[in-house]
Amino acid sequence: MDISAFVRAKKQCLSKVDRSKKGSIDEPIAALVDTLNASDHFFTTSSCSGRVSVFWQGEEDVGCQRKKEGKWLYISHDPVKQDDLIVALKQCPVHGSAWMKFEAMVIHVQCQSLPAAQNLMAVALQAGLRNSGVVLGRKQRFILGIRSTHGMDVPLVVGGQLQ
Repeated sequence: MDISAFVRAKKQCLSKVDRSKKGSIDEPIAALVDTLNASDHFFTTSSCSGRVSVFWQGEEDVGCQRKKEGKWLYISHDPVKQDDLIVALKQCPVHGSAWMKFEAMVIHVQCQSLPAAQNLMAVALQAGLRNSGVVLGRKQRFILGIRSTHGMDVPLVVGGQLQ
């Protein structure tokens, strides 16, 4: 992608309304996102500071088939409070399973060039974000996904029984 096309794409992307459910950049990574977006070589296309969630999944008999169903009981980008988890688990139906999931920070960055992407990826890797990588997109777009290897899935309820 040539420089003028990159500048146009950056201007267009950063002028759009935030399409996330929350509608804004997560505060813990706002300064990092602002720094990346202030650079002539990068802009962010999506980001999440990391989150903890509780998801319930069950099955329901529908005629001769079993239909899977599920719903989010809790989602937060902030540190978890025990009371909030207890409230979430009280919403859990009597059958099925509920899992608490931790997902680490992820930031997607469009880079002006492959060398710019490689340089930023080297910084991410040195910072311990070892699941980072570059994807070559349509029209010579270089997208760097900055991710950690950290994550956790913990069963809280299995078969309707608290673990």
